[in-house]
Amino acid sequence: DREGLEGWPPPRPKIEMQTAPDTPPTESKPKARFTAAANNKTNNITDGNKSNSIKNKKKREREKRKKHAMKFLHNLTLQIPPFVESIVSQLSSLNMNMDVFKQYGPPDHVCYRTETIEEYNELVDALKGPGTSSGKVELLIEGCIGGRSIATFRLLAQGGVMTKHGLVNVVEIPAPKEGSPYKSGLEHAEFVIGAHHGVAHTITPFN
Repeated sequence: DREGLEGWPPPRPKIEMQTAPDTPPTESKPKARFTAAANNKTNNITDGNKSNSIKNKKKREREKRKKHAMKFLHNLTLQIPPFVESIVSQLSSLNMNMDVFKQYGPPDHVCYRTETIEEYNELVDALKGPGTSSGKVELLIEGCIGGRSIATFRLLAQGGVMTKHGLVNVVEIPAPKEGSPYKSGLEHAEFVIGAHHGVAHTITPFN
């Protein structure tokens, strides 16, 4: 019997518990695939937002041009009648015993001046826009004359603008010419003068 003896029972050896090294979870690859799919979805949403933003911007620009054109055309219907009447008054003040509209008919066109090239481009682009031109105006010609652009439009709504002296249905819009500044607005009316009752006009009473 060894109990009670010194050094008995012998000490038990210490057993150190070793933990297994950390290993990556088995679901790491699916998680990576999920992250990639989420990133792709986010990118698609971002691209979609950019596309919608561009479309909305273009739509706003079209609406802005349309409003600009419609305001201009509305103002023409208000401005042309008194403008033509002022021409008649000026002719009368020169003691010209004639009715220019009976002899030559209504003006071939009226001219609307623009003050800056930016104003010209904005106005002409607005009038040429598909949302405006349908049933309202028709571009007859735009070209370079005398070193600057000139656009001519036919007024389609109601056939033109009615005045006391006839119908005006063409408006000419020249770009400003360098060295010849003009304020924006109606500037002149032009008549086509040819033979009257078989007799050619050699002297015109107005320029």
